[in-house]
Amino acid sequence: MVAPAARQQGGYIALMAVLILGAVATAIGITLLLTGTDAQRLTLGEQQSRQARALAVACGQEALQQIHDNLAFTATNTSMNLGQGSCKYSVGTSSGIGSVRLVSASGTVGDITRKVQAGVTVNASTITVSSWQDMPDRYATVNYVQGNIMSNDVAGTTAPVAFPVNVTAGNFIVVAISWDTTPTQSFSCADTRGSTYTNIGTVWNDATNTQGMSICYAPNITGGANTVTVTFGASVNFRRVVVSEYSGVATSNPVDVYGGIGAATTTATTDGTAPSNITTTQDGDLIFGASNLTAALRGYSAGTNFTQRMYTNTKDVAVEDRQQPQAGSVTAPWTMITASDKINLAVVAFKAATVAQ
Repeated sequence: MVAPAARQQGGYIALMAVLILGAVATAIGITLLLTGTDAQRLTLGEQQSRQARALAVACGQEALQQIHDNLAFTATNTSMNLGQGSCKYSVGTSSGIGSVRLVSASGTVGDITRKVQAGVTVNASTITVSSWQDMPDRYATVNYVQGNIMSNDVAGTTAPVAFPVNVTAGNFIVVAISWDTTPTQSFSCADTRGSTYTNIGTVWNDATNTQGMSICYAPNITGGANTVTVTFGASVNFRRVVVSEYSGVATSNPVDVYGGIGAATTTATTDGTAPSNITTTQDGDLIFGASNLTAALRGYSAGTNFTQRMYTNTKDVAVEDRQQPQAGSVTAPWTMITASDKINLAVVAFKAATVAQ
């Protein structure tokens, strides 16, 4: 039997939820129907931004209602179409604490996306919204600027490669590296502009053909003439390096998620049979894929929706990219020319820079 106090509390929560949802629906209706003086005052972008935020709030409130109805509720990228746009929401635990839910919601109108986020504490029979905030989610457009390659089959410990023209201050450099792994070697990256490089924490290795591949990157670089040098812990028998410069990438903590496969076998006729799958958490990520083909001079082409940027003159290392509009699962596949070639694959999702709302 439910105690009168508990029934009263439950009724109060339900009433508040109805009132909040009603207010949000009214706000959306007003925003979507902006006319007259307000419409003349606001630019199209400002209108869409307001509409997108209203949609994000609506999806956030829908998530709160779902938690109210089911205290164990979780969700991933649940979508709703409202008015002239759409929104989606996710509900998960925060910091691994089951009694705390993290609600993330986004609204999109045209090419503008706005986000809100709420922290919700769930007790035995009640929910409490502990925080509610707007999130910066108008992400920058990521553009490929330039790149270059280096291939050397003579044993050595360094692999320098210069950019064709000066790099631009604030841009982003990512380096794909392949080398002989007998024995397995450590490596580091540096450049003549003094940029700070970080290695992706995995080496994808084809032990059969003794080839390894990995990635390093430098955000928020200094502008000017620039040569990137990869230095190995000991002499290696061959070195392959592809350097790429991008604009629009986050200037700090740019890695969202990464993954890879060592010595995968694919076929000549099927796109993506040896992909590297990741699930991004940020809208607008730069998806950067790199491939190390163990059989040179055969080649391959970029996967669907990707653009192939550079490949070494031996055609055994190549990179591809795309910008992913919305967070979720993504694959960086390659189409092989020759069946049964073995490849190392890597994919990294780099966060796009945020744009002021």
